[in-house]
Amino acid sequence: PILRLGLTELRERFKSAKVHIQQEPKLLAEKIAHETFIKETQSRLFTEKGVQGILGTLTQIGQKSKVTLLSSQPQAQSHQAIPEPHNKKYQSLSYLLSVEGSYHALASFVSEIENYPQAVRVDDFSISPREETPETHLGELKLSVFLRREAT
Repeated sequence: PILRLGLTELRERFKSAKVHIQQEPKLLAEKIAHETFIKETQSRLFTEKGVQGILGTLTQIGQKSKVTLLSSQPQAQSHQAIPEPHNKKYQSLSYLLSVEGSYHALASFVSEIENYPQAVRVDDFSISPREETPETHLGELKLSVFLRREAT
Protein backbone atom coordinates (compact mmCIF):
# COMPACT_ATOMS: atom_id res chain seq x y z
CA PRO A 1 0.00 0.00 0.00
CA ILE A 2 2.81 2.50 0.78
CA LEU A 3 4.59 1.73 -2.48
CA ARG A 4 1.32 2.00 -4.43
CA LEU A 5 0.61 5.37 -2.77
CA GLY A 6 4.11 6.54 -3.72
CA LEU A 7 3.58 5.47 -7.36
CA THR A 8 0.21 7.23 -7.52
CA GLU A 9 1.77 10.41 -6.15
CA LEU A 10 4.63 10.14 -8.63
CA ARG A 11 2.20 9.70 -11.55
CA GLU A 12 0.29 12.82 -10.45
CA ARG A 13 3.52 14.80 -10.30
CA PHE A 14 4.43 13.65 -13.83
CA LYS A 15 0.97 14.68 -15.11
CA SER A 16 1.36 18.07 -13.45
CA ALA A 17 4.87 18.51 -14.85
CA LYS A 18 3.64 17.59 -18.33
CA VAL A 19 0.92 20.27 -18.14
CA HIS A 20 3.46 22.86 -16.96
CA ILE A 21 5.88 21.93 -19.76
CA GLN A 22 3.10 22.34 -22.32
CA GLN A 23 2.25 25.80 -20.93
CA GLU A 24 5.87 26.99 -20.80
CA PRO A 25 6.05 28.53 -24.34
CA LYS A 26 2.82 30.45 -23.73
CA LEU A 27 4.00 31.66 -20.33
CA LEU A 28 7.36 32.75 -21.75
CA ALA A 29 5.61 34.67 -24.53
CA GLU A 30 3.39 36.38 -21.94
CA LYS A 31 6.43 37.23 -19.82
CA ILE A 32 8.17 38.82 -22.82
CA ALA A 33 5.02 40.78 -23.72
CA HIS A 34 4.70 42.09 -20.14
CA GLU A 35 8.39 43.04 -19.97
CA THR A 36 8.10 44.87 -23.30
CA PHE A 37 4.99 46.72 -22.11
CA ILE A 38 6.73 47.76 -18.88
CA LYS A 39 9.81 49.03 -20.74
CA GLU A 40 7.69 50.98 -23.23
CA THR A 41 5.63 52.50 -20.41
CA GLN A 42 8.74 53.44 -18.43
CA SER A 43 10.24 55.10 -21.51
CA ARG A 44 7.15 57.35 -21.72
CA LEU A 45 7.61 58.68 -18.19
CA PHE A 46 9.10 62.09 -17.61
CA THR A 47 12.26 62.46 -15.58
CA GLU A 48 12.37 64.92 -12.69
CA LYS A 49 14.50 67.22 -14.85
CA GLY A 50 12.40 66.70 -17.98
CA VAL A 51 9.11 67.56 -16.28
CA GLN A 52 10.41 71.05 -15.54
CA GLY A 53 9.71 71.96 -19.17
CA ILE A 54 6.10 70.73 -19.19
CA LEU A 55 4.58 74.22 -19.23
CA GLY A 56 6.71 75.19 -22.22
CA THR A 57 5.62 71.99 -23.94
CA LEU A 58 1.94 72.71 -23.20
CA THR A 59 2.38 76.25 -24.52
CA GLN A 60 3.87 74.88 -27.77
CA ILE A 61 1.00 72.39 -28.11
CA GLY A 62 -1.40 75.29 -27.53
CA GLN A 63 0.26 77.41 -30.22
CA LYS A 64 0.09 74.51 -32.66
CA SER A 65 -3.62 74.07 -31.83
CA LYS A 66 -4.30 77.85 -31.85
CA VAL A 67 -5.09 77.85 -28.12
CA THR A 68 -3.82 80.40 -25.61
CA LEU A 69 -2.64 79.15 -22.22
CA LEU A 70 -4.08 81.67 -19.73
CA SER A 71 -2.92 80.14 -16.45
CA SER A 72 -1.40 77.05 -14.91
CA GLN A 73 -1.61 75.99 -11.28
CA PRO A 74 0.10 72.97 -9.73
CA GLN A 75 -2.44 71.00 -7.71
CA ALA A 76 -2.11 69.05 -4.48
CA GLN A 77 -1.97 65.30 -4.92
CA SER A 78 -5.28 63.53 -4.49
CA HIS A 79 -6.70 60.37 -6.03
CA GLN A 80 -3.90 60.28 -8.61
CA ALA A 81 -1.15 59.67 -6.04
CA ILE A 82 0.94 56.58 -6.76
CA PRO A 83 0.33 53.84 -4.15
CA GLU A 84 3.08 52.31 -2.02
CA PRO A 85 5.63 50.84 -2.69
CA HIS A 86 5.61 52.25 -6.26
CA ASN A 87 5.67 55.85 -5.02
CA LYS A 88 9.35 55.39 -4.22
CA LYS A 89 10.10 55.06 -7.97
CA TYR A 90 7.22 56.94 -9.61
CA GLN A 91 5.31 60.17 -9.03
CA SER A 92 2.34 61.97 -10.52
CA LEU A 93 1.99 65.74 -10.68
CA SER A 94 -1.34 67.47 -11.29
CA TYR A 95 -1.93 70.81 -12.99
CA LEU A 96 -5.03 72.91 -13.52
CA LEU A 97 -4.87 74.80 -16.82
CA SER A 98 -7.08 77.61 -18.09
CA VAL A 99 -7.03 77.98 -21.86
CA GLU A 100 -8.82 79.98 -24.53
CA GLY A 101 -9.62 79.25 -28.15
CA SER A 102 -12.31 78.17 -30.56
CA TYR A 103 -14.29 75.04 -29.82
CA HIS A 104 -12.39 73.05 -32.44
CA ALA A 105 -9.01 74.47 -31.36
CA LEU A 106 -9.69 73.38 -27.76
CA ALA A 107 -10.67 69.91 -28.97
CA SER A 108 -7.45 69.74 -31.00
CA PHE A 109 -5.44 70.87 -27.95
CA VAL A 110 -6.91 68.12 -25.77
CA SER A 111 -6.32 65.55 -28.50
CA GLU A 112 -2.67 66.63 -28.87
CA ILE A 113 -2.14 66.33 -25.12
CA GLU A 114 -3.75 62.89 -24.95
CA ASN A 115 -1.57 61.72 -27.85
CA TYR A 116 1.63 63.24 -26.50
CA PRO A 117 4.39 60.59 -26.48
CA GLN A 118 5.18 61.07 -22.81
CA ALA A 119 2.81 60.15 -19.99
CA VAL A 120 0.32 63.02 -19.70
CA ARG A 121 -3.34 62.34 -18.95
CA VAL A 122 -6.33 64.68 -19.15
CA ASP A 123 -8.28 63.90 -15.98
CA ASP A 124 -11.00 66.49 -16.44
CA PHE A 125 -12.01 69.00 -19.11
CA SER A 126 -14.74 71.64 -19.15
CA ILE A 127 -15.55 74.20 -21.81
CA SER A 128 -17.78 77.27 -21.81
CA PRO A 129 -18.38 80.02 -24.37
CA ARG A 130 -17.34 83.60 -23.64
CA GLU A 131 -20.36 85.89 -23.52
CA GLU A 132 -18.60 88.81 -25.23
CA THR A 133 -17.19 86.62 -28.05
CA PRO A 134 -19.30 83.47 -28.54
CA GLU A 135 -16.84 81.98 -31.07
CA THR A 136 -14.16 81.98 -28.35
CA HIS A 137 -14.39 79.46 -25.55
CA LEU A 138 -12.72 79.07 -22.18
CA GLY A 139 -11.48 75.65 -21.22
CA GLU A 140 -10.29 74.22 -17.93
CA LEU A 141 -8.20 71.07 -17.89
CA LYS A 142 -6.91 69.02 -15.04
CA LEU A 143 -3.81 67.12 -16.14
CA SER A 144 -1.70 64.43 -14.54
CA VAL A 145 1.94 64.11 -15.55
CA PHE A 146 3.75 60.90 -14.62
CA LEU A 147 7.45 60.73 -13.90
CA ARG A 148 10.18 58.39 -12.79
CA ARG A 149 11.95 59.57 -9.65
CA GLU A 150 15.71 59.96 -9.80
CA ALA A 151 17.67 57.42 -7.76
CA THR A 152 18.76 58.91 -4.44
